[in-house]
Amino acid sequence: MRLSHKLFLLFTDVILILGSLLLALVIRFHSSIPDKYLSGEMVPYFSLCAFSAGVMWLFGMYNKLWRYASINEGIYIFEAVTVSFGVFAIPVFFTHGSFYPRSVTIMAWLLAIFLLGSVRVLLRLASSGFVVSRGRKRVVVVGSGDPVESVIRNLKTDRSAYWPVGILDQDGKHKNVKIHGVPILGSRSDLPDIIRERKIQEVVVTDHSPVVFKEVLNLCKGLNVDFKTIPGIHELMDGRVRLNPIREIRFEDLLGREEIQISLESVRSYLYGKKVLVTGAGGSIGSELCRQIIEFEPNQLILIGHGENSIYEILLELSAKGFSSVVPVIADIRDEQQMRKIFSEKKPSILFHAAAHKHVPFMELQPFEAISNNFLSTQLLAKLSAEFSLDKFIFLSTDKAIQPSSIMGATKRLCEMYLRSFNQNHPSMQFISVRFGNVLDSRGSVIPTFRKQIAMGGPVTVTHPEMTRYFMTIPEAVKLVLQAAAMGKGGEIFLLDMGRPINIMELANQMIRLAGYEPNKDISIKVIGPRPGEKLTEKLVSDDEIKEQSPFEKIHSIRSRTYPLEDLEKAIQDIRKFAVNEDEENLMELISKFIPEFRSRLRHEIKS
Repeated sequence: MRLSHKLFLLFTDVILILGSLLLALVIRFHSSIPDKYLSGEMVPYFSLCAFSAGVMWLFGMYNKLWRYASINEGIYIFEAVTVSFGVFAIPVFFTHGSFYPRSVTIMAWLLAIFLLGSVRVLLRLASSGFVVSRGRKRVVVVGSGDPVESVIRNLKTDRSAYWPVGILDQDGKHKNVKIHGVPILGSRSDLPDIIRERKIQEVVVTDHSPVVFKEVLNLCKGLNVDFKTIPGIHELMDGRVRLNPIREIRFEDLLGREEIQISLESVRSYLYGKKVLVTGAGGSIGSELCRQIIEFEPNQLILIGHGENSIYEILLELSAKGFSSVVPVIADIRDEQQMRKIFSEKKPSILFHAAAHKHVPFMELQPFEAISNNFLSTQLLAKLSAEFSLDKFIFLSTDKAIQPSSIMGATKRLCEMYLRSFNQNHPSMQFISVRFGNVLDSRGSVIPTFRKQIAMGGPVTVTHPEMTRYFMTIPEAVKLVLQAAAMGKGGEIFLLDMGRPINIMELANQMIRLAGYEPNKDISIKVIGPRPGEKLTEKLVSDDEIKEQSPFEKIHSIRSRTYPLEDLEKAIQDIRKFAVNEDEENLMELISKFIPEFRSRLRHEIKS
């Protein structure tokens, strides 16, 4: 608040306090004030005004934006006026009302609180202006309690593009009660009727329960409405959303995940002050790794990626957050000479290996590219890490490595096996594999694919009605990766807790409804059949593996078979030879010796 505004409000308060005294005298003497109280010494009156103004200045009454006034500001007014009048009540009471009657003090105190509070309320009303509903989206708010009050208050400002028409709570017990002038129209079950009768365009859900989200979606079947919710506090703190009262409902809201809490100190203990290298730093997981790693203040963060644009984007983002110790490198992780130079010059202590080809059907068409980029590059990075004495090597694996039916899954399984065996020969280092499932909204994954198909008017393509997948959000996957790396001692395979598998057909239906359409009416769903290398369901643990609970609730340790490193090294020589010569038959046979359950389905049908 500018000084001129502060002084204006201060002067107004002085006039109001003086006015409260005079008005109290009028009330006390029924409009016939004795001359002795008006013609006598006025010093006590002006002293009270000056003292009250000083007290209110000390209370910070003039450092507040009163257009946002609430109950807390009312308490400040009460406290400041009470202190002022309380001090002046002492001489009045002990001199038996020689200044003015003692009852006037009490009445003036009450009047001053009322008048000063009224001025603040008027300031708030004046700043809000006359709010009209014309041209705004008609909204119904579903929920109860403080979140509803906050949303209604924000939506009714002159800056909002929405107009709250009504509120629906859980049971409708408080029907016709109003919050900021907006009535409670009934319970959630009344939602379809309210949408039709009140011409609702958007539904705002303030309850973050997945059960409520799904109930609202089901109730709105066939109704052309959009859906919004309010940001969670973790989203605001992570910077994922701005301070807006509402946002779109996303599919992750329906997963039912609790916000993951990790041991910040254990993660900080191995990242703080270290040089950290991230491969695939421009990808969905790699870029989120970078965002979270800088929160633990590493000495330097080295970004390696093959795509210029993606590395440039994450570099700009990290720099905008104030982290300047970023070294971007455009490099091919398969190029030994290039990678050796990076290790030699940058001297990293910790490596997060997120770079990989991940699209299952696409890699079925290019098995040699998958072998080279996913497996042979990992073997190269592991050897360089040992040669340059890194502390930790964290490899990001996938549930597709379990009983793999695709070459992509097989390459990830080979990496897990190799790193586990390699660690036995290099016990001073910690080679750790972290296995998780599909990541929501990662590039090329099902969520953005469905979103694009819906935007184009459909059809939304589903491979099979019974296909299921495990899903995680990008931030929660990365948090658990950082935590697993803190727990690892070397050679472990960690499995992240991904909850229950999600049916892809159900996912398609819910995403269409979230977009405000009705499945197979506004947007069609087309079943196209499983693609090459895909399975109907994913497993998290192989039949020959044992899952054990780790000290951290959301992370499991996998006890798996260890192969002699000499056998794997010899096999790698043959794999490299078969890949260079594009000898697919022998390559697949060799992989099957180490992964007997591996079946590269439909490969020959694709090529034919």
